[in-house]
Amino acid sequence: MSTKTINKRISLISVVALGVGLLSSAPASATNTLVAATVIGGGNANTLSSSDTNPVPVDHVLNMASELSADGTTTVDANGTARAAGAIKSIGLLAQSDISGTLVAGTTQTAVLLSTGTLSVLTSTGAATVGMIQVTGGTIASTGITAVGAFSPTAVAFGDTNADFAVAIKPNAGATSMVVELYATDSAAVTPATLFDGTATGLLTGRINVTVSSASVAGTLSASTSGVWYDSDGAASARTSDEVFSGRGTSNYDTNQYVNVRARDAYGSALTTGLLTASATNGALVKFGSGTSTPTASSDFYSSALDNVILTVAAPNRDGQSTVVTVSHNGTVIGTKSFTFRGQVDKITLSAPVNGLRNNSTAGTNTFTAVFSDKNGTALPTATTAVPSGGFGTSASSAYALSLTTDASTALPAATVTFTCPDTTSTGNAIATYANIGGTIITSNALPVSCSRIAWKYTASYDKAVYLPGEIATLTVSFTDVDGKPAADSLTSASDNATHIVQVISESQMTKVGAAHAADDLRTLNGNLTFKYIVGQNVGTYSNSINFPQVNANNSRGTTGAVTVAFTIKSATTAVTNEEVLKSIVALIASINKQIQALQKLILKR
Repeated sequence: MSTKTINKRISLISVVALGVGLLSSAPASATNTLVAATVIGGGNANTLSSSDTNPVPVDHVLNMASELSADGTTTVDANGTARAAGAIKSIGLLAQSDISGTLVAGTTQTAVLLSTGTLSVLTSTGAATVGMIQVTGGTIASTGITAVGAFSPTAVAFGDTNADFAVAIKPNAGATSMVVELYATDSAAVTPATLFDGTATGLLTGRINVTVSSASVAGTLSASTSGVWYDSDGAASARTSDEVFSGRGTSNYDTNQYVNVRARDAYGSALTTGLLTASATNGALVKFGSGTSTPTASSDFYSSALDNVILTVAAPNRDGQSTVVTVSHNGTVIGTKSFTFRGQVDKITLSAPVNGLRNNSTAGTNTFTAVFSDKNGTALPTATTAVPSGGFGTSASSAYALSLTTDASTALPAATVTFTCPDTTSTGNAIATYANIGGTIITSNALPVSCSRIAWKYTASYDKAVYLPGEIATLTVSFTDVDGKPAADSLTSASDNATHIVQVISESQMTKVGAAHAADDLRTLNGNLTFKYIVGQNVGTYSNSINFPQVNANNSRGTTGAVTVAFTIKSATTAVTNEEVLKSIVALIASINKQIQALQKLILKR
C-alpha cells in the first residue's frame, strides 16, 4: 500500500468527537433495557482508529464498522453468507460519534458518510432474539445474515440465529441525511415476519443519525474545531477553550507562558500531515514541543503530530514587552494570542505618605506607597525571582531609613514602605533605590515627608453653620501636637495616639452615617478626623460636645475638656425675617448706586 493511501486512511480514522450541529436532529433512542449498561459500555465504542478495529458485536446493540475499506471493495458478503465481524468494513465513513460524545453504542449515534460511501453496521443475535434493522433515506445493499426472516430495500428482520452479522447500507441519491435503527425483542411470541409486517413490535435499542456529505473535508483544517488556547503549565491537555487561571497572559520576564495548539478537520479528527508554524512580534521567542522546550527564536515550525501541541512563549530580555503570537497550519491562521512580559525595575514612584510619628520605627505605622514599574509603565510585583525584594534600599540622600514591608506581589499596583522618624527630624525627603539583577541602580522620586508628635490639642467644626433638614453634615476634628503642627497619623498604642482613642461625641439632631462611634479605631489624615451625619428635622439652634479624653489627659497645656460646636437647622419654608429683608434692601441700593456711577462716567466721556 502506498504512503499516500496510508495517509488518507489515517486522516479518516483518527479519533473524533462530532458536534451536534453537524448531525441529524432525530431524537435520542429509548433506553436499551434489554442490555446492561456495563455491557453496552464495555468495548463497544464506535471509534475510527488507525488499528482498524471494529467493536465487538453485542446482542441488541447497534454498532458501526470502524474498519475502513481502502480500495472500495465489498464490505459485507451477499445475503445469507456469514462473515467474521472483524473483517467487515465501511466505505467513505468520515466520522462517527454519539449525542453524549462518548462514542458508545446503545445511545443515539452519529456519523458522517460520503454520498458514494457505504455504512456497515454490526449486531448479534442470541438464542431467543428477534430483531429488525430499518433504514430511512438509504437502501440496504447487502446483509451477512444467515437466517433472514424478511427483507426489503429498507428493512431486514432476523431471528434466533445466535450469530454475529452485518448489514451494508448506501444513502439514496441526493439524500443529505440517513437514519438507521435497530428494533429488538426477546419475546418468544414474536417472529421476524410479525416484526417486519408490524403485527408485533420491538424495543428501539439503537439509532444512527447519518449526515451524508457530497465531498470529504477530512484532513483539511477547520477553524471551528481548531484553535490556540491559553494553558497554565505547558502540559498538552487537549484544550477546547482558554484555561482560566490567575495572571493569564502576563508574567515576569523570567517566566515562560504557554498555549495549547489544536489542529483538526471539520469532523474533529486530528490533522496528521502539514506544517504548523508560529511567529511572535516584538522579539519574543517561541518553541513547539513540550512545556520544557527552550525558545531561541521568534518563529518555529512543527511537522509531527499536529494536534494537541504545546507552544512555549518566552521574553527575549529583561526589558519587558508585549507580543502577539500567530499560529498557522500550511499558511492558514489557526489563531493568535497576546502575551505581556513584565520587565526589570525601571522606575520607582513614591507617594501618599502619612504624617509620621517622631522617634517611631514600628513596622506598618509610618508608611507611604511605592510603585515599581518597568520601562513600559507596567507595575511589577516584588519578592519574585525576577524582582526580588532584596533589591530595595535607602538612598544616601534620604532623610529617613526605609524598609519594604508589604510584598507588592499581593498588593499591586502599590507596595507599602515604612519610614523611621528620628526624634530630631520634622521634615525631609524619602528617597528609595532598587538594584536590579543586571546591576543597574534605580532611584525614586524625592517624596516630602513630615513627622510630628502625638495629639496634644484638638478643635472641631461643622462644614456649615446652617443646615436644612435631611442634609449631610461633615464634622472635622483637627489634632495638633505640642509644637502646633498637625498631629501624627501613625498608630502605636491607645495610650499615646489620639487616633486610637475612643471618642465621646454627642449627636443631638444628628444621625451618624455608617457604624456607631463607640470604640471606633480611626486613623487621622494630616491630623484630621471626619465624620458624616444626616441632619434632623427639628428646626432650631443646637450644639454638640466633642470629647477625646486621652488627648485631654496628654498634657495640661493641651485641650483640658470637650469642645462644643453649634449649628442651626432651618426649615426650607421658614418666613423671611426683618433682618434678612433689610440686608436685601441694602444690597439692592448698593447695586443701584454702582450702576448710576457707571452711567455718569459714560456720559462724561461723551
